[in-house]
Amino acid sequence: MTAKPTSNTERFERDLSRMSLADHIEELRSRLIKALLSLVVAAAVCLYFTEPILDFVRRPLAQSLAVYGYSTDLNVLSPIEYFSIYVRVGLICGLILASPWIFYQIWSFVAAGLYKREKKWVLIFAPASLGLFIAGLLCLYFAVLPLTLRFFIRFGQGMASPLYTWDRYVSMVFNLALGFGLGFQTPLIVIFLAVTGLASLSQLRRVRRYVILAMLMAAAILTPPDWQSQILLALPMLGLFELGLLASWLILRKRSTAREHD
Repeated sequence: MTAKPTSNTERFERDLSRMSLADHIEELRSRLIKALLSLVVAAAVCLYFTEPILDFVRRPLAQSLAVYGYSTDLNVLSPIEYFSIYVRVGLICGLILASPWIFYQIWSFVAAGLYKREKKWVLIFAPASLGLFIAGLLCLYFAVLPLTLRFFIRFGQGMASPLYTWDRYVSMVFNLALGFGLGFQTPLIVIFLAVTGLASLSQLRRVRRYVILAMLMAAAILTPPDWQSQILLALPMLGLFELGLLASWLILRKRSTAREHD
């Protein structure tokens, strides 16, 4: 007598039953320790190189100040301010450096509960998300930040002398970096909605005007309160939204063609 083939759900439940609660907790503990160790090592490396990192972060402001003949020095308002900035930047950069390994540990723990198709999408979306985040940082550093800084320095020229501090400047740069990194995830959100069926392409196209308004509001939240930074974030987000629509159309078309051949 031929044995009845087991379904994906039955195989999944059978695999889970092989591990007790204690096994799951031990696995989680092991993954967390590996993630924390990678964070400690990455933070130590970045703390060693924090001074060149700070110089890299300061460069757009220094170049913008030099254009208008101002001093390129940044100031501190307390004895511990620069030390605090030094440690904060080192830890944040360490987290960024260790994030791929940390994500891998999370992924390895969660993957046991995912089906093959779900794993495939995670393996596609994860590097794409990291790449888009880096693209957002590059766009900020090489295009948006210099334009924004020069606009505001020029705006107050002749009426106010700039006296920028490390704390205010670094906080502004990291807030903008977070905003641009998240904003550049727009095409992945569009693709996710389309390929999972949560929203059709026609629905996404119909709500374009509301999407534009939502992006302007998101840019206002994710960036400092100045219209230039908000517009310079909203415009790439709109372009990425359209790119997400195009990519979704190609994916759905390929899926439809594959079904017709089956």
